[in-house]
Amino acid sequence: MKFIATLAVAASSVVALASADMLQVHNPTRGSVWKTDTPSYLGWTGNCASMGAAGRTALVDLMTGPSDSLRFVTNVGTIDCTGNTGRSDITIPKDVQTGKYSLTIRTSPDISYTNVFDIVGVSAPAPSSTPEALADKSANAASSLGASSLVTVLGAVAAIALL
Repeated sequence: MKFIATLAVAASSVVALASADMLQVHNPTRGSVWKTDTPSYLGWTGNCASMGAAGRTALVDLMTGPSDSLRFVTNVGTIDCTGNTGRSDITIPKDVQTGKYSLTIRTSPDISYTNVFDIVGVSAPAPSSTPEALADKSANAASSLGASSLVTVLGAVAAIALL
């Protein structure tokens, strides 16, 4: 019985050690919107302490494309992932095009990935499909249409008055 308990502890230690090399990224999440040239928060749990000194400068790369065919865009910095939880600010370069991207963190032996998220240029509006945003757009369109119609009616009245 003592042997089985020892074996179980050893097996769980090996599993914990193996999974410790891959980070569990919790930010950015699916649907997050990051702006170029603006610091954004990258957050994770887990660590890459088994990488030794290399874990203090794990490379973070911006990627695009479907998950089974990611393409490298640019390196966006390094993180220190030797602790159990982590946070780092990442700035996406301003020349990155608006679109859907993910980050890879070059941990070893396994690479860590983020969810797909949106990046927009600093001057570009953030994509929004919330009911409130759609209602605001409809209200602005209706307001513009109402003002345009009023000008047309007043112009027609003025033209009739001149006759």
